[in-house]
Amino acid sequence: MPDGTSPFVSKSACDLTRQAGESWGITFSEVLFDGLRRCENTCSFCFMKMLPDGMRPALYVRDDDYRLSFLHGNFVTLSNLSNDEVARIIEMHLSPLNVSLHAIDPAVRAQMMGKNHARGIEALEQLLAAGIEFKAQIVLMPGINDGTVLEETLSWIAERTAIIATGIVPYGYTRHAQIQQGYDTAESARRVIQQVEHRSPQVQLADEFYLKAWPGEVLGHLPPQEYYDDYPMLPDGIGMLRHWIETAAPLSWQGRQLLVTGEAFAAVLQEVMPEHRDSIVPIKNNYFGGNVDVAGLLTAEDIVQQALAHQAKKIIVPSVIFNDDGLTLDNKTVSDIAAALAAEVQVV
Repeated sequence: MPDGTSPFVSKSACDLTRQAGESWGITFSEVLFDGLRRCENTCSFCFMKMLPDGMRPALYVRDDDYRLSFLHGNFVTLSNLSNDEVARIIEMHLSPLNVSLHAIDPAVRAQMMGKNHARGIEALEQLLAAGIEFKAQIVLMPGINDGTVLEETLSWIAERTAIIATGIVPYGYTRHAQIQQGYDTAESARRVIQQVEHRSPQVQLADEFYLKAWPGEVLGHLPPQEYYDDYPMLPDGIGMLRHWIETAAPLSWQGRQLLVTGEAFAAVLQEVMPEHRDSIVPIKNNYFGGNVDVAGLLTAEDIVQQALAHQAKKIIVPSVIFNDDGLTLDNKTVSDIAAALAAEVQVV
């Protein structure tokens, strides 16, 4: 159009009708077709701010969009919600949502999240009062929001029945983080477990606490399957080990092959299958450093460097190191890994 407006945009409403099961005839190329809401906080525990340079641009995007919370389970702070957006969530009954809570004490929240922290609690209270249910996440930081602060937060949560599940995960950091201390010792992890274990099953601890508390012998200390109910916080890494123990098919070993994975899970596999201990290779995450030890954050660079010495002809790697495009965090493919190792690579 001469004035730059689209001929397809109308300011008047229209009605569409269709038969049951019939397509609307409209598709969208992206889930969010009007832009992603970015995070406006300055969280001291933000993993995105600890990433090394040179990675794919998409990996540095910090989202805080309530729509992705409803659609994909992303955790959001609610600190960027307008009154209109709160009203829209209530009107459309977008429930449950996932909220990054961390603490209820205002001073602690300000220390952890920055100046916008108060709006998050204000919006959360409005939504809870309107019947919107939530799953809450607490990123626990030593000496900041644990101890008595955690006790206060959990008591506040217990009074709000619309918070249907709470997951407590330990602070994780890379070598680029300003704070280089987490729950990295057995003693510190056990203190958290002892504080939380008397709570209701709606409050669950991340598997990392148990892995740190009982290294090499975690299987005898994990909560039973009943503790996790229907695994409400499984996407947040809570109950993954118990779920794997209860549902995974036995692994079969044929010939000379290596299974590589993160240090955290390698220890569990070696405990489950001691006869194959030498064929299970824990890959130290030098790319990120810090206390990063999970399989999902491994890079091809670390796998190749550490698996080369074993001279295996077949390497088994976990599928979680690849994105939907088949790329690792350092932009390598299965073929790249296979070529560098001169071996067959099987993704499981």
